[in-house]
Amino acid sequence: MVKPIRKFRKNNLAIVHLVRYVGVRPKEIALLNINNVNLAQSLIEIKGEGSRRTYRLPKSHMTYIRDYLKTIDPLKKPTWKSDQPLFVAFNNQSKDYQYDYRNDQPKRLSARSIQKMIKDEVQLAGLRKLSAKHLRNSCILDHIQRGRSEKEILAHFHLTHRYSLRRYKQYAMVLED
Repeated sequence: MVKPIRKFRKNNLAIVHLVRYVGVRPKEIALLNINNVNLAQSLIEIKGEGSRRTYRLPKSHMTYIRDYLKTIDPLKKPTWKSDQPLFVAFNNQSKDYQYDYRNDQPKRLSARSIQKMIKDEVQLAGLRKLSAKHLRNSCILDHIQRGRSEKEILAHFHLTHRYSLRRYKQYAMVLED
């Protein structure tokens, strides 16, 4: 096993955990608003293409989201129970979160920025080359290996057809051998 060069940045752990352990797509993370999160009940609501899914997150994941929100400057932090973005764009040059003055709210982190951030964090941690897609695929494999039903997996990951699971099931069988 390769020893990590450094740990993930705290403010990025929340995003990495949502992709790896919940299986949320970067696009869905980018569309999350602060009112989609209930920290008290450890719930997060994901709005997809014409659907809504609610996930109960472990306390540790909610802690990562809380820690992330604490890193944001109070003037640029999203307002609770609003349609403002949960994850705010970060400028690496100025080392500060960005604010969209035209819309009078924090600037939303884009799906592409999330994908790039995950690749950068993985590289800085000294891990093998991974992307958001790899992390999501690992989450799907975990669910298959735990014996979850096809119906549960399709609903959880918002997959459109049961044939989508075929390649994952084949790979899971190879892993078991």
